[in-house]
Amino acid sequence: MKNKDFKNTFTLSRGSLSYQELVERADSFIADAPVNQAFFEKYALTKQFFTDLGTDVEEFRETAHGQADASRTNVGVTADTEAILQDTLDTRHELDMALRNYYRDNPAKLAEWLTASHIQRKKKKDEQPPTGENPPTP
Repeated sequence: MKNKDFKNTFTLSRGSLSYQELVERADSFIADAPVNQAFFEKYALTKQFFTDLGTDVEEFRETAHGQADASRTNVGVTADTEAILQDTLDTRHELDMALRNYYRDNPAKLAEWLTASHIQRKKKKDEQPPTGENPPTP
């Protein structure tokens, strides 16, 4: 059964849609639905269906925004952590210069400082010997 007054704007293009495109299409479905309500009711798509769709779209939108906010927050936290780490390393460097100078005539205390201030770093992946091979001997 065809309705001459029905303009089908309720289709999705083939392929994948971005979150934004999907939300925009759902919003357009909801906006166009009231004009075609009688047609939809023949196929059991009641007003409640479009009300539920609107609720789902809003929840989807909020979730997507929440994820984007979390991602931005994570980037900010990483940048803050790196800044704090750099401040700590700068402070360590300043202390190192001062304590090396102060304990230059006290080898025991200088050795204690050098041990305490040592920072163990992970080797980079490309610096590690391949699995099953022994590291080169000096």
